[in-house]
Amino acid sequence: MKRAAVWLMCLALLFLSCAARGAEAPAPGQEQAAPAEAQSPLFPIAQDGKWGFIDRTGKIIVAPQFDGARKSIEGLARVIRDNRWGYVDLAGNLVMKTQFDLANDFSEGLAAVHVGGKLTKGGGYTGGQWGYIDKTGKMVIAAQFHAIAEKFSDGVAAVGNFSRAGGGFSMDVTYIDRQGKAALPSRFDMSWGFSEGLAAVLVGGLEKGKWGYIDRQGNVAIKPQFDEASAFSEGLAAVKQGDKWGAVDKAGKLVIKPQYDDAFWFSEGLAAVKIGDAKTGQWGYMDQTGNVIIKPELGAAQGFREGLAAVKTGDKYGYIDKTANAVIKPQFDDADDFSDGLARVAVGKRRGYIDRTGSYVWQMQE
Repeated sequence: MKRAAVWLMCLALLFLSCAARGAEAPAPGQEQAAPAEAQSPLFPIAQDGKWGFIDRTGKIIVAPQFDGARKSIEGLARVIRDNRWGYVDLAGNLVMKTQFDLANDFSEGLAAVHVGGKLTKGGGYTGGQWGYIDKTGKMVIAAQFHAIAEKFSDGVAAVGNFSRAGGGFSMDVTYIDRQGKAALPSRFDMSWGFSEGLAAVLVGGLEKGKWGYIDRQGNVAIKPQFDEASAFSEGLAAVKQGDKWGAVDKAGKLVIKPQYDDAFWFSEGLAAVKIGDAKTGQWGYMDQTGNVIIKPELGAAQGFREGLAAVKTGDKYGYIDKTANAVIKPQFDDADDFSDGLARVAVGKRRGYIDRTGSYVWQMQE
């Protein structure tokens, strides 16, 4: 995985904002919608260049009408129209009008949004600042961050501004609480959100710095020593020393020595690992003790979700279980993780959603 590329891209990301309008009250005699937690999540679909949503049964909830859409998170889904983002609820109502440059998913009831950006010829944005809205669309943390505004996790979010140090280009990253106040005294060159009580942070500069981990009080829990580091998952985090990946526990002990050419985080007890270079390398899976459970002989491998993992055999994707049994035979040109019982797949230019048996619940029409 190119985690270094991820944080470098963060330097260029400019997103936007959304504002809200309240959902209209139902007409007399009209039934109230089911509570959000009882409704199916929304899954984005595309047809004839426009995007809408289905529920987990494949029923169209929102007819294709947007220029883009994302899966619902915490009861709201992002949509874009004419380069402006908004949100729809699980009933398909546009509860926050598409009037902002971009918007992120909700996490712990808040979403990072960017306001004041100017559209460039290349389709990106320049200028503007990040802030946070609640589910009514109210800006509860004023837009003031130029560089990054990560999702909230464990009650805090990493935010940052661009800065110049020693004539070079750098970042000034810290954490805020849900009121927008500084949550930790320390500042870093880059950081990821908290996961399982720890957060990966970069110190020493964007180019030559090292990654370590801090706790929720801002104390160094694992000293900076890694060239790359991922979030903790199931008690372990994938870390890179030199050009090899291993895994560290929360005490900072390397429980799996760096030996793999790439590695994902643990999911449902297993982590995908790669042996070999970008062109000829093969993927397999290891357990939390470092034992190889599924031999590295796959062209690509994703994390396990809902008991299945998307893997590539030859030039096609299918799904395996934890015994490496092909539950859904390789037949797709692309495949996503399962989520809420469905997985998005593609054959050629045709996309659709399958259930755990491999049957389509929705497929793009010709």
